[in-house]
Amino acid sequence: MKEEINCAVDFVLGFAQKADVPWNALLSFRLCLIDHMNKKYLNHWYSDRPFKGSSYRCIVVSENKIDPILSAALNDAYLDPRQIQDIRHHLPKELAIWVDPCEVSYRFGCAGSVGVLYSGSSITETTSDSESGTSSSGGSSPCSTRPPSV
Repeated sequence: MKEEINCAVDFVLGFAQKADVPWNALLSFRLCLIDHMNKKYLNHWYSDRPFKGSSYRCIVVSENKIDPILSAALNDAYLDPRQIQDIRHHLPKELAIWVDPCEVSYRFGCAGSVGVLYSGSSITETTSDSESGTSSSGGSSPCSTRPPSV
């Protein structure tokens, strides 16, 4: 669980680093996010059935809403409101990150293709510069259905 959480957090941090926020504040956000994810996923981690609880562990960012786990970590990191807004501004308009045992995957928008950040014990090379600015129609959650593994 530790490797998967670290991978997902570092992916989010790749976007947050573009904000005008001091590195120590970003580090505080990173540690808070890791802590919140560990607590949330503790009793919802099924190594023998990785997709069980996948929607519960999904982190969603949409144009109008940020996932509660990201919001809580931002607030607990003691960032000022301007810093929080700047980080939120640099997150993709639509993003889903699935944090599952042995796999971390993501999708920009509702119709985007799924990318794999982590599979098994190796981290796949990715770049957060592939950020998509597309918005979805219909307002459905990117986590409403779990896409098949790539």
